[in-house]
Amino acid sequence: MSDLIDLSSDTCTRPSAAMLAAMANAKVGDESKGRDPSVTALCERVANLLGQQAAMFLPSGTMCNTIAAMVHCTPGSEVIAAQSSHVEASESGAIAAFARARLVTVPTTDGTFAPQDIERLMHPSKGTRAPQVSGIFAEQTHNRCGGSAWDEDQLMKLGKFARINDIAFHIDGARIMNAAIALNVEPAAFGRHADSVWMSFTKGLGCPVGSVLAGSKAFVEAAWEWKFRFGGGMRQAGVLAAACLYALDHNVERLAEDHANAAVLAMRLAKIDGVELLWPEPGTNMVFFDITKPQTNTDALTQRLAKRGIRFGIEGPLRFRAVTHLDVSTSDMGTVAEALAQELAR
Repeated sequence: MSDLIDLSSDTCTRPSAAMLAAMANAKVGDESKGRDPSVTALCERVANLLGQQAAMFLPSGTMCNTIAAMVHCTPGSEVIAAQSSHVEASESGAIAAFARARLVTVPTTDGTFAPQDIERLMHPSKGTRAPQVSGIFAEQTHNRCGGSAWDEDQLMKLGKFARINDIAFHIDGARIMNAAIALNVEPAAFGRHADSVWMSFTKGLGCPVGSVLAGSKAFVEAAWEWKFRFGGGMRQAGVLAAACLYALDHNVERLAEDHANAAVLAMRLAKIDGVELLWPEPGTNMVFFDITKPQTNTDALTQRLAKRGIRFGIEGPLRFRAVTHLDVSTSDMGTVAEALAQELAR
């Protein structure tokens, strides 16, 4: 293991020796033909976990979002999502490029929005040539709003609104397990209100590859066509699914440790002169902060911290993100805060 304290993202986690052993001993088959027993077991388990009928294994969360858009959305329609959500800021315009749908975002400070926010953005459905909304996308948790989590009531209201208006409701569940642990509910409490939902295994759950997209049997059947078109059909993918099954058995409850470490880090950073927290009380595993010390050179600061074995995510000219995960410890939080304080005092 490296001595680097890497807080740039929870995607930098590495599989443990026990997870690698599970992968080495996986039962495998041809996934693209539905003959991989490990993938089948994982998909059945995740579908039940998320309150859906069926599921499919995919390499990435971006592919999950894009395939959901291909199934749900018609060319020329609109998709509503929160401002700065992953589909807007981190997927190279995939919804526009592939589904040919226009992304419309809702201004938000906590990553959530309500039916009335959507209504204000919708065009009249009669007597107009304006595009109609075909999809609502919610990100759980919302990355760039500090890892904030939607509660079940908020998602239930969106789901009800979507059904009444014949709009597909999709949940980008990149960190849905963090939300479930933080709010002390089953992930199905979120997923059952959506037409489609996925969860990632490559973040706090510590797997090297894999996301699972779930929905109705009809949705998953339609999604398989797009999976093949995007080159997502795999062969002995059970090697990867075995890591995900291991994570479900061993790495879910421990997400609470990541949340606790984020709170510790936020508390320590709040005491440093020249640091301003954007969300002083992290809801899950993310801490965002600005450097307010005048004339700070972000590149130079980043390089000095790297020499001390510390890495943050860079979100802007003076904005940093720290994401806790299973490869960092509580003691690391103190080390990080002390190093940053010393460098800012130089």
